[in-house]
Amino acid sequence: MDIAYGIKVDSMDNEYVVLMESVIKSFGIIKTPGAFWIDSFPLMKYVPAWFPGAAARKFGESYKPLVQLMRDKPFYAAKDAMVSSCLLVAITLKLSI
Repeated sequence: MDIAYGIKVDSMDNEYVVLMESVIKSFGIIKTPGAFWIDSFPLMKYVPAWFPGAAARKFGESYKPLVQLMRDKPFYAAKDAMVSSCLLVAITLKLSI
């Protein structure tokens, strides 16, 4: 987190660490061999989520917001930090002129 986004992680209770652990746990469930019918029958990815045996689609739809949050939250935190520091520099330069 520090290298990619400049976010200091001081403990394992950090919101980003907790978010990452929950997403990694979901990846562990998905990658278990034979956990879903779609592993054996790839054409099931085209079956609607309500169809019997489409548990993989339901699982994916339930975890998609969590994965997107893991992707976006640190990015936007770093972006906001950069914008605020640029604004601070701009205000400081304007006041010094």
